[in-house]
Amino acid sequence: MCGRYTLTNPAKFFEQCPWITTWPQGLTPRYNIAPGQRIMMVAAATPNAATEGHWGLSSRFSNSAKAVRWLINARRETVLQKSMFQHWFGTHRCLIPADGFYEWPAEKAMGRGQASRGPFHFRRRDGLAFAFAGFCVPASVSHTLGESQCMILTTTAVGLVAKVHPRMPVILDPPSMRAYLEGTPEQAVRDFLTMDMDSGLQMYRVGAQVNHSGWDGPDCVVPAEEALCEDLGSQKSLF
Repeated sequence: MCGRYTLTNPAKFFEQCPWITTWPQGLTPRYNIAPGQRIMMVAAATPNAATEGHWGLSSRFSNSAKAVRWLINARRETVLQKSMFQHWFGTHRCLIPADGFYEWPAEKAMGRGQASRGPFHFRRRDGLAFAFAGFCVPASVSHTLGESQCMILTTTAVGLVAKVHPRMPVILDPPSMRAYLEGTPEQAVRDFLTMDMDSGLQMYRVGAQVNHSGWDGPDCVVPAEEALCEDLGSQKSLF
């Protein structure tokens, strides 16, 4: 799954995506973006403009925020089969800018002892930004909040991520972003099935402050250990 992520340098994302010409003013580094918060997004309907939305889709449209359950991820494998998601994925795909994400170790992947030691931060080795594949319910029909509600698409984890958790967000580099927004729903699912989403990623363990959704300081991305992890085979000093 994807339950926390980072966008520490918004300007770098826009430098990599020159077709996006407008974005919200006053953007600041984000080190621990959590569900329920306002996030930046680029909707297929307005691919040249970055806007803001709410991370989380209500399980039913309601005028009472207390009456709903918030969904933050959708599985790539079943997004076109779920009646709740079909229409919105087909007509309102979006990009969610990021430059890293966190995963908490799953016991099945790393064992109980390692799973209790805290989250890992994943980012590109070259420091470049990327986008998560997502979709949204537009503000015009989002009665619960009156603003767009966004979800992140996930897929079976590969490479480094698979050694920590069985799921990971669908990651798009700039050349793939427009294709994801402009293609058919079937292409959006199929074409990114075999994409090498793990290529160029590195990971390292971070501190427990990431566990607190209200904490959004730069110390969230400071390595808990000295060495960055490039593969679990060379991580004995970290465990």
